[in-house]
Amino acid sequence: MKRLRPPTAPEATRQQSVDVIHLTDSSPHRSHKSSSVQKPWRLRLARTRAAQAGLALAAVAASLLLLLLMQPSSYCYSLRPSQRLILTASHLRSSDGELRLRIITHNLKLLHQEDNKATKYYSRPPLKSIVIFSHDGDDSTLDSIYQWKLQHQDIVDEVKLVPNDAINVDVSKWKSVLEYTQNSEVMLINDSFLLLRPIPELWECTGVCGLGWTGPRGDVTRHFQSYLRVLTACEVINYRRFYNRNSHSKNVQELIQTLEVNLSWASNVQAMYEYDGGHPDADGVQHRLLKSGYPAIKLKKFFETNDPWLEQKQNGEDTTTNRLSPSLDLNIYRSKNHDLNHLSDKELADHFAAFGWRENRVYSRLTLVMKPWLRKELAVLPHGGEVMNILDDYLMVLNRGNERKY
Repeated sequence: MKRLRPPTAPEATRQQSVDVIHLTDSSPHRSHKSSSVQKPWRLRLARTRAAQAGLALAAVAASLLLLLLMQPSSYCYSLRPSQRLILTASHLRSSDGELRLRIITHNLKLLHQEDNKATKYYSRPPLKSIVIFSHDGDDSTLDSIYQWKLQHQDIVDEVKLVPNDAINVDVSKWKSVLEYTQNSEVMLINDSFLLLRPIPELWECTGVCGLGWTGPRGDVTRHFQSYLRVLTACEVINYRRFYNRNSHSKNVQELIQTLEVNLSWASNVQAMYEYDGGHPDADGVQHRLLKSGYPAIKLKKFFETNDPWLEQKQNGEDTTTNRLSPSLDLNIYRSKNHDLNHLSDKELADHFAAFGWRENRVYSRLTLVMKPWLRKELAVLPHGGEVMNILDDYLMVLNRGNERKY
């Protein structure tokens, strides 16, 4: 019987090498030489999988970056602002340009008063004032702007001229500066109101802050008016991004709904005065708020029309046989109320019957007069005399304009 000879050392090594190949490759017929060379289809598969993995990682990274960009960073909330900006938006016409400049001057002087006093936490950052004008193209108006700037360098740091946007109005002017604003608290104002006193407390805002709520809690239309608001540095970022995504309003009313009534873009909102049973501009509410220190009067809300029909409506007398004032002039009603200029004649008449007469809007050629109770209230305020002088001159301009035919 033939005895089997044990393998020699080289044979054992070859056998062990083959065993390793068989363990690491699914093909039992692959030679030792072929184990170190991959086939072309395997190279393509490996590259495809690597590319897919890279794309997946890039998609995740892009999503995380977008999420971070949608909200201000925690770093933003922890930073102390480097400055405070007052941005004033104004459109000057040759008919009332000088008066508008007086209004802006009055407001900026009050906003600069008591400003150097420290809060209970820290001294306030430096204050800078920028006024953004558009105008009707009259050279005399342009000259007036530059002369006014030279005379008021203590309250005006910079003047900027921009084209007038008939729909985005004040918002487009504010945006022209906000686009480049970094780490600043910002007060957004226009020339549609008069301040009655300094308001340094509004700078202690911790979000988006305004004067008075227009509705009770739970009211979906509850907001504060946009003619005077303060935004912290982080809320400036929120406002800027929201505007960029919603800057295609078709008319002024749509803009008001999107960027004034809607406050969903803000992370925190506060008002100096709580809801007092009605809109802050409503006659009775306005009277109560002014007695409690409310700091502003809207230039559309300090007068009333000397109209017997209106007096009957306000006294609750029956006017059902005549739902519209005999003095209503739809052309005046449209031209003096720019948020209504997109309405047809029928829509204007319906608006006046439902809302306009209650809101003390200009609607006729009848004389406009200051509310008697308001004149008495202003007479006892520290800055009331100057306010009354401006309001009386403003009424002269309005009444002169109403005398013109449309």
